[in-house]
Amino acid sequence: MPRNVDDIINELSSARRKKVATRAAQLMAEEMTLQELRRARKLTQVRVAKELGIGQDGVSKLEKTCRSDDFHFAQDR
Repeated sequence: MPRNVDDIINELSSARRKKVATRAAQLMAEEMTLQELRRARKLTQVRVAKELGIGQDGVSKLEKTCRSDDFHFAQDR
């Protein structure tokens, strides 16, 4: 029977689970919202809209959706 991630995590020691949780939190903190990513790339909403083939108001709506923490985009490394 295949094992899932929860099975593997439950087999770890409590110290190791804590390290995993800490690292996961660090990785999540490195993520950027769509708006932060756009600004970091020095792009306007108008330019992004043109590339996506949508209106500027559509980009604004997407950025507002991203602020709800439903979506995040990882920062390029």
